Amino acid sequence: MSSRIIVADASPLIGLAKCQQLPLLMRMFEAVHVPQRVVIEVTAPDKPLAAEISLFIQNHAIVEADRDSELSEKLKRRLDAGEIQALCCAQDLKCPVLIDERKGRLIAQAHGIEIMGSLGLLLSAKRDGHLERIKPSIEQLREYGYLLGDELIAHVLRLACER
Repeated sequence: MSSRIIVADASPLIGLAKCQQLPLLMRMFEAVHVPQRVVIEVTAPDKPLAAEISLFIQNHAIVEADRDSELSEKLKRRLDAGEIQALCCAQDLKCPVLIDERKGRLIAQAHGIEIMGSLGLLLSAKRDGHLERIKPSIEQLREYGYLLGDELIAHVLRLACER
């Protein structure tokens, strides 16, 4: 990943917290931007690990005001509010967005926004020497209900030279 900054959507923040890998974001990027709408989503009392994610955001992230733009208007009926704001922020900052939902990823690509998912982040972290192994984190994501296909996991583990 060539960018020094990234915008994070809700699902990857929750997923990284679940597998205790939120600190990777600070090791891999100079700045992590989180739209206000995403902050609201991930810190709601009913969300898993809300307190941990809130503390991470307070200490390490740049909270971005929500944006009303041509893109946000265009996407209102296609994505949830957090995903829309993450894409708008990434577009404005001209940086990648950390997003896992397939529909959001496809829309981001269609609008020329570079994407990275949680598994891609873990793989990059291993390649950059920030993680020794990614398989335990992937297993934790699955244990916590992250929907990851067997073929996708096998592919990522092959790329990471893990079995």
